[in-house]
Amino acid sequence: MKKINFSGAFGGSIFMILFTIFAPNIDALAKLLSKEIPALEVALFRFMIQTLLLTPFVIYKFGFIDLWPKQSLLHFIRGALIGLCSLTFFAALKVMPIADAVAIFFVEPLILTLISAIFLNEKIGWRRTTAVCVGFIGALIVIQPSFDLLGYSSLLPLAAAFLFASYLALTKIVSKDNDPIAIQFYAGFSAIIILGIANIIGYASSLPALQPVLPSLNAYILLFLLGVVATIAHLFLVLAFKRAPASLLAPLQYFEILGATLLGLVIFSEFPSIETWIGIIIIVCSGLYVIWRQSK
Repeated sequence: MKKINFSGAFGGSIFMILFTIFAPNIDALAKLLSKEIPALEVALFRFMIQTLLLTPFVIYKFGFIDLWPKQSLLHFIRGALIGLCSLTFFAALKVMPIADAVAIFFVEPLILTLISAIFLNEKIGWRRTTAVCVGFIGALIVIQPSFDLLGYSSLLPLAAAFLFASYLALTKIVSKDNDPIAIQFYAGFSAIIILGIANIIGYASSLPALQPVLPSLNAYILLFLLGVVATIAHLFLVLAFKRAPASLLAPLQYFEILGATLLGLVIFSEFPSIETWIGIIIIVCSGLYVIWRQSK
């Protein structure tokens, strides 16, 4: 029987699809936890668990001497980006339906295109520039009803999208010469530093939304599940970027919207409005066009 080859573009696509299956569960668990625990604390626990899970594997493979990477600054920035991304998106899930937050978040491929043009000197042309603008219009269609109700909190998924696009840009760079498990370990460790400082500041403040709380037994179980699922999901993401070009993987990310919509309906009885569906269609079509033009 012939073995399935998980190297190259095929393997990268499989790992990206696995990521899109696991990722919506991160959102659902974070939203369940938001009823009891502040987003700042949830984000910290998520990366603490990830780091604890990966530490034995990294030490076994690299030892203590070669534990820290050569591109330490890039890894630290990448960890800070995903830590802040998780914080802003978890905060959004506390006040928004999952499908709405994910729909707005998926302007991320469009933001990644802009980052490539501005910081990596990639020429994108007027067609892709127009498509990016149209995609942002789609995001505004989703944001508008939430903005009327929630104010600036509805912009949190947009901030998370920018942070995640920057995180993916660095992921592509560091995944070339680093072990996937080590990459996630470095990201988790760096995120702990950033979020740990943020939690200390939150504890010192008088704002109720930033005050850490002692989780219940049920919350501890959900936090552990969140850490496990997030670790597995992002390992799949790194494995995907290590094997296939971003232009191939980016369209597959949109499968996450389907999973997020289904979990929102089943667990929270949330179903996207007509405006949200219109925005999703515009965002997805714009993103796919940008990817298609890039491949051309």
